[in-house]
Amino acid sequence: MSRLYFGKISFKRKEQLDESFYGAGEKGSPWYGGIEPGDYVFPIYNGKVDRLWKVREYGKKIIFGQEETAVLFDVVKKYEKPFHLSYVTRYPYFEMNLDLLNKTSKSVYKQGFIPILCNEMCPDPVLIDFNKTRKVYITTNKVQQRYQDGDVRILLDGIEHMAIQDIQVYNQGEFHRYEVLWQLYKQKNELNKYTIRELLDWARKDNAPKKEKYLYSVIESIQNDGFFIVPNVIALYDNVIVGRKVSVSNATKIKPLTPPGIPDDESNDEEDGYDDLEAYQKFVDLLEFNPNIILYGPPGTGKTYSAIKIIEANETKIKGSRVRYEEVEKQGRVKFVTFHQAYSYEEFIEGIRPKLIGEESEQAVGSLGYAIEDGILKKNGHCCFRSAVER
Repeated sequence: MSRLYFGKISFKRKEQLDESFYGAGEKGSPWYGGIEPGDYVFPIYNGKVDRLWKVREYGKKIIFGQEETAVLFDVVKKYEKPFHLSYVTRYPYFEMNLDLLNKTSKSVYKQGFIPILCNEMCPDPVLIDFNKTRKVYITTNKVQQRYQDGDVRILLDGIEHMAIQDIQVYNQGEFHRYEVLWQLYKQKNELNKYTIRELLDWARKDNAPKKEKYLYSVIESIQNDGFFIVPNVIALYDNVIVGRKVSVSNATKIKPLTPPGIPDDESNDEEDGYDDLEAYQKFVDLLEFNPNIILYGPPGTGKTYSAIKIIEANETKIKGSRVRYEEVEKQGRVKFVTFHQAYSYEEFIEGIRPKLIGEESEQAVGSLGYAIEDGILKKNGHCCFRSAVER
């Protein structure tokens, strides 16, 4: 039976992706992870997946001017757009084990191919569609959601302490313990199972600003909405599932090895460009339930900044790669409107406006007429319609 893997391609070795090969010495090298002809591989390059390979054979390839042994692939599927790991790892038929949540995005000692554990509902690799993702929530039992099969929830005891009681998966109308992720959580927290609030305190004491920012967003969302929608399960693993993890100083870290003859750049860590969007992804997910979101607060609290980041997060989700607000604005697909307190229906939708009918000279005295003019919302609606038709 064919097996399924992720293959980690160095950022500096794009020719491996373009020419569909991976060179790491003779067959049997641990870098190959035991892949055999007939197995399938999703190559990860620059934190994204855009194709599916099938192992053809172990053969010879010219690498750095010399003939070397390499594994050769056939491209059996190419996606229209690349999918970032934050979407690939939420595919509902991939089990959320250590390989998926950690090894796909981190440097692993002498391991270039990561096995994918699929559940019994997983289709043939060629039919896998990463547009289909599961939702992952951190929530209490009191909050009612419209769950879909495959959705996962980290169940808390309440909002006071936010202790993790269980990890569950939704299937056929009810929740069941999600053993794969629950056992991973227990394994990583054998000595102490900290609450979410305690983890935030430890993040501050341990000088871990990214973890502190993430946990603060989780707590704030649960306090305000009763739940937190996880935009990136890799970040969930790093910040919640592993509990308190004290980083070793850079001076004592062991630098990961790289395959023979391959530049020292095999890390596929999440790109920093996505980090600042994670906190806003929850608003993008909320748009699926309600297309209207109101951000409120006194001047200077970041409402405009947050709106821009929500737009970027939404576009990034659609495109599969980082999209800046300026790009969307240049395309005429977004417009900021400042409303005054007396904004009326006539200004917002449409209304009758007085107009002088006569000669165009400023001194000319013409008769007064009235015309129906579109307001800002109707103008933008027509603009969106024209853009859709032109596409």
